[in-house]
Amino acid sequence: MTIKSLLIIILVLFSPVIIVESLPTPSQNGKIIIMSPSGPILVPNSVNKSKVIPIGNKVLLQPYFWLMPDTGTLWTQLTDYIPYFKQIGFDSLWLPPVAKTQSGDIARGGYEPYDYYDLGQYNQKGAVQTRYGSRAELEQLIQAANDAGIGTIADVVINHRVGGFPENNTFTGTVTNTNFMEVLSGKLKMNYTDFWPNKYGTGDRFQYGSLPDISHSVPYVQSEFVKYGLWLRDVIGFDGYRFDTALGIPPFMLRYWMQNVTGTWGAAEYWARYPERNDIMSYIKQTNNTVTAFDFPLLAHLRDMTNFNGSYDMRMLPFSGLSWINPKAVTFAVNHDTYRDSFNIKANRQLAYAYIMTHQGYPSVFWMDYLNPNLHGFLNTIVQIHNLYAKGDTKLLYVDQDNYVAQRMGDPGLIIAINDNPITSKSIQIHTKWNSSTLHELTGRFGSIKTDSFGNTTLQIPPSNFLIYSTGQPVSNLSRIVDINSFRSPTALEKRTVDLTSPFDDKWGNPVYMDKIGDAFEAPFDLSNLYARYDNNNLYVSLNYDNLYDGHQGKIDYGLALSNKFGGAIDDPGLHPDIKWAGTDNRPDFLIYVHTDQKSDSYKRYITGISSYEWTGNAWKNSSLTLTTKMDKIIGNVEFKIPLQQLQIEGQVSLKGFATPSNFTGVKDSVPQDQTIAIHGGETSWLFMPPSLTLDYYSSNSSVTSKTSRSSTSTSGNPISVSYVVFLSPAIMIIVKKRLFR
Repeated sequence: MTIKSLLIIILVLFSPVIIVESLPTPSQNGKIIIMSPSGPILVPNSVNKSKVIPIGNKVLLQPYFWLMPDTGTLWTQLTDYIPYFKQIGFDSLWLPPVAKTQSGDIARGGYEPYDYYDLGQYNQKGAVQTRYGSRAELEQLIQAANDAGIGTIADVVINHRVGGFPENNTFTGTVTNTNFMEVLSGKLKMNYTDFWPNKYGTGDRFQYGSLPDISHSVPYVQSEFVKYGLWLRDVIGFDGYRFDTALGIPPFMLRYWMQNVTGTWGAAEYWARYPERNDIMSYIKQTNNTVTAFDFPLLAHLRDMTNFNGSYDMRMLPFSGLSWINPKAVTFAVNHDTYRDSFNIKANRQLAYAYIMTHQGYPSVFWMDYLNPNLHGFLNTIVQIHNLYAKGDTKLLYVDQDNYVAQRMGDPGLIIAINDNPITSKSIQIHTKWNSSTLHELTGRFGSIKTDSFGNTTLQIPPSNFLIYSTGQPVSNLSRIVDINSFRSPTALEKRTVDLTSPFDDKWGNPVYMDKIGDAFEAPFDLSNLYARYDNNNLYVSLNYDNLYDGHQGKIDYGLALSNKFGGAIDDPGLHPDIKWAGTDNRPDFLIYVHTDQKSDSYKRYITGISSYEWTGNAWKNSSLTLTTKMDKIIGNVEFKIPLQQLQIEGQVSLKGFATPSNFTGVKDSVPQDQTIAIHGGETSWLFMPPSLTLDYYSSNSSVTSKTSRSSTSTSGNPISVSYVVFLSPAIMIIVKKRLFR
């Protein structure tokens, strides 16, 4: 007998905890051997997954949030999005907990597991499918992601368990809801002996509120959780794990899990109220470095940098997070917990994303931000910059109270500069690794710079902004870099710039007006942005709605109200009779409705019809207006292409967007800051343009050149120019040049 075999026997006999072999390969009749105090456990090795997808090389996407609607459509929705995710450059999806939870509000986030093996196939706890869909739909999603080279991460909740039936507990002398012996899957059954307190002690380092606290000192619990991890990998197809509430899970449990479920990726959510980097690193070390962790220490600094209006000392930022000493740490600006917590980054969130996407670590993007029409284009750009340029070690080049400059030293590498001062720009001379080179600002927002023969150059960092330079070409034009906090502040009424030359899609530049977005239980008839541009023939309008919540499935009208020729009518076609114009009794001259619907078992909102009405001076009539409309399924928006010639524009057009449940007669102003509006009623969201923003199509700032006069050979005589003003309510103007002949 070898010394190693003797040691194993001794440990098996005397250790109060399970011993898990580090080799999970089949060894007896296609089964895996896991050693436990009671002897070998043979685990069926029913493998559906042929290859584990590597995770951690690009960017992680967290495609969910805490208050997800209980519609059971997330899995199918994400399956449809997989080609888009691949195109942008995400290499993993961190999915919400997949197990069946107890019913009721407490299970809203999915973090209260009842039956670990019920992924939406058993009728228990009031439903068959989970909050996010069925097991079959989950497996289809994972297969589609894997086929695209995208890994999937299971959010594993093994610190606590909820929804058990009451039973007498001899350790507490009370009745506790710890009876999980009746789960319909028949697997991972538990009773009160598997929770704290028990014969192994009174508890571990952390209990999540009053929820039943699982005891990982029980050998049965350890072996069953390892088998569960193998099942998630081999049968369901997951490539990695995020361990929820790791503060309450002893590190040996994660070590056993990861040493047996080989080839997979793991990260611990070790979140204390004031996270200490050394504590997290110690925890990782105790797992034998089998997992990484989420970089909460860095988040604390990013929160202060962005929220404190320039008072944060940027000299504290270097070396502040896990990622400086553990490049595999998951860096993030916000997640499903922090956005509703004091850790939330409320302002200048783009600065936090610019930092994590240009530094070491495994950066992630949060779903609420990704669906935010003001951040979506920016995030797509910054993700691609990370994947193409953020290579090598990080070298600090400059730092002071307000400014921070660092360089990634790999090939090709980049320079990131951040200024958190909201008022003052900063000119900084730096020394780069590039001699006699032209450096391009990778977001395309600023011009190129040159380095001298020694690699020196000067950066001019704007207030509350960032620069990213490298030798490569810009990735694409950033769109809609907007302070997310302005959604809930009077600054939402500030003037905004509209890109008149942008294509007819989601890249519209900055919004003309921003309404609120992201509050709990908002419905898809809560509008967020209204964009407008003019191409000398058509008026293009993009109306963004809140695509996060399905608070109102079913029929919704998205519409535009335009007033032009008659300055407001006195009646309307009757579909929404309470629509008023600028708080008066006048009615708009044109009403355009895009009628939409959404089935109860689907996340997709689709167009069912288009209606348009014109006020003739004394009555409404159906308009023969030729419209082009479309909807975007990722960023919720409805786009309109309106031929102004058919509207016989002769002066100004006031434009307002609205959304309301179909046939709903009451409307209200969802923008209380706008005192010029006096509309009241029920559940309708309105967007109104702010005053005094002039958009001249022929201005020198536009990339579209001014058109010359028509040919002088025209038989109509000499041309003259007449300026028509397309007036976007109440005073946002687009100058329309129309040529007349006499």
